[in-house]
Amino acid sequence: MNLFPRLNVTAYRDWLLLVALIGATMFFPHRTAADDSITVYRWQSPDGTVEYSDEPRSGAEPVTVEEPMIQPSPRLPLKRQQRSTSEFSYRSLNIAEPVAEATFRNSEADEITVVGSIEPALRKRDQVFLLVDGTVVAEAKSLSVKSGRLERGRHLLQLQIRSDDGETIIQSDTVAINVHRAVARSQAGGAN
Repeated sequence: MNLFPRLNVTAYRDWLLLVALIGATMFFPHRTAADDSITVYRWQSPDGTVEYSDEPRSGAEPVTVEEPMIQPSPRLPLKRQQRSTSEFSYRSLNIAEPVAEATFRNSEADEITVVGSIEPALRKRDQVFLLVDGTVVAEAKSLSVKSGRLERGRHLLQLQIRSDDGETIIQSDTVAINVHRAVARSQAGGAN
């Protein structure tokens, strides 16, 4: 049975070659520099917005878009997201400055800046309180709090983070500091 009764052998061979070439290009596509870009069309609509399409239309100008080089990014660990405020907690709160047993002399003790460090970062709605010898002496919205004038002697500093309703969320360990101030003494008894 002859499938192509009207074709001679040469025409039949050419037809098979054509089918083979079409099949080869479909199953084994080759890439050229032109394959790395696509053409889109750009035009401005009557209201002034710029529009793009992959189909040409009247008044549109062709724009060749190069295919971007894509490079994989390194995998970074994802931050844990807090699910709700009731599950939020600070891991640590420490006094970074002044260091334990630091000594402040005379005017240095008129205003001591206490700097804290906290993990994770301080939430905007929380308040920082500075306690000196167990008494609140200052409050701030940052981890840098000024003490005000301290008298001579040994003092214990502590930071607390409190919620907007006044509840203490976390507090640091105490840090002891020393304040030395000059004392003017009068001489007892006069000179002879």
